[in-house]
Amino acid sequence: MALLAGSLLALVVALLIAATGGWAGAVAQVRFSMRSPRGAVLTGGVLVLAWVVAALRAGALRRDLEALGHHAERLLPRVPALLAACTFVAAWWLGTPSPAGADASGYLSQAALWAHGQLWVHDVLATLPGWPEASMASVPLGWRPALMPAAQVPTYAAGLPLLMAPLWAMGGDAAARLVVVGAAVALVAATGALGRAAAGAGGGAVAAALIVASPTVWHQSLGVMSDVPAAAAWALAWHGVTRQHAAQTGVMTAMAVLVRPNLAPLALLVCWALPSWAGRRTMAMWTAAAGLAVAALQWHWYGSPLQSGYGSTSELFSTANIVTNLRLYSGWMLEAEWTMVAAAAVIGAGALAHAAARPRVAYRWPVLWFTAGVAAAYLIYAPFERWTYLRFLLPAWPWLAVGAGWAVSRLVSGWSGPRSAAAAFALVVVLVSTGLWRARQLDVWTFTPLADRIVLLARELQPRLKGPTVMVAGEQSGAIRHLTGAPIIRWDLLDTATLEAALASVRRAGWQVWWVLDQSEEVLVRERHPTLAFRPIDRPADLAAGRLLETRVWREP
Repeated sequence: MALLAGSLLALVVALLIAATGGWAGAVAQVRFSMRSPRGAVLTGGVLVLAWVVAALRAGALRRDLEALGHHAERLLPRVPALLAACTFVAAWWLGTPSPAGADASGYLSQAALWAHGQLWVHDVLATLPGWPEASMASVPLGWRPALMPAAQVPTYAAGLPLLMAPLWAMGGDAAARLVVVGAAVALVAATGALGRAAAGAGGGAVAAALIVASPTVWHQSLGVMSDVPAAAAWALAWHGVTRQHAAQTGVMTAMAVLVRPNLAPLALLVCWALPSWAGRRTMAMWTAAAGLAVAALQWHWYGSPLQSGYGSTSELFSTANIVTNLRLYSGWMLEAEWTMVAAAAVIGAGALAHAAARPRVAYRWPVLWFTAGVAAAYLIYAPFERWTYLRFLLPAWPWLAVGAGWAVSRLVSGWSGPRSAAAAFALVVVLVSTGLWRARQLDVWTFTPLADRIVLLARELQPRLKGPTVMVAGEQSGAIRHLTGAPIIRWDLLDTATLEAALASVRRAGWQVWWVLDQSEEVLVRERHPTLAFRPIDRPADLAAGRLLETRVWREP
């Protein structure tokens, strides 16, 4: 029996190495590397042969297989917790608190704003003599001009930054990222709990595995993004419904609204699913409080309770986007989310094979409308051009996973407990391995080295900043301001005459000027500003960081 268990463990390790590309590191100054699955496959094969020989000699082949099934049956309820724990370790180990890009810098810099008890940032450049009349001249990604002069306010919703602010105050960006990692864990665990409530232990294990198998979930768990926290909050709200715990449902729905306000109408469906009017009132009070907080902030920051930092509703949403988004999202699902596509097929097969059966939930219609509502909210949203924008649909992932868990449980309902448990275990391994392998093919695991270059660059740059300093930046404007504290000038939003005027203003004031550009931006600077009087990119960079994509820095003499 021990040989059989060891062989199965070795084969699982081989699948994970093949899926992720393996691991390398050092323990107590002893380096180790597991990059090839061949060793684990060979070990597993040898152990299987040894078990077969020993079992045949002892006449214990059938007994060992039955014992394995019984062990699987006992351990199956613990699979979601095990997957959640593995998610925590992997997301923390493989991820990064880097503020690279618009979203991460926007959320982290807003968390810092809340941690300092402020609602806006003073725009010091706007007060310089001769500064051009261009509202976006010094506004980094993730921010926008405030209604008041010489001030900037966040673009993004306040929910995630508010959750991160206390941790940011204690430990900076690294501590703040614990919110995202914790949300990934909660998403896996809550989905497993929902699956178990709907379809037993096997359904819970399969549902949790489908979340762990999602490349989109992993891509959004490695950095600082709001999509996994939003999905986790909705999943925990529905978990509160299964427990008939109105306070949990209300608090989690309120959190979901704060993190992603555009999905607030879906709170009505969660409220509908609660069995009592008292519970619905409790949930409604929490959700209304969150809605009022969002409206008040948007009124203060943008001038209207219905105006978000991204723009007006009419600018963002249109039925004209439906056909384009249907094509994009369906293509992305086939490109990236193989396991979720398979889950949808399994749901269909389970429904057809057991048309009379129903999931063990009394609120299937609210769930179905909720899932459809998430999809509808983004079918009319402005289109994007990369598979990672499947992240918008993550609040629907748990119920798609739960539906697949229910369908699998129905399809094996005629099997004995040990056999169905062993099948569920095998399916969990296949799902997770397939999903992680697809994530590798989609370069999900390169996210951290790509993002970390900005932190490394800022660390080298900081000691060189003497006196008043301004950064000319585009794609990394939010990150470089957050990491160095220096104000920025946006080369990508200004015409050449306005950029010249802004640079002349800071030079006259005695400010030091640095340019920070991703390698891919250099050609764009030349195209946008061909007549710029001084372009530091025409000489070698003073600093550079990044292997997969370089970010370079030049200082004006």
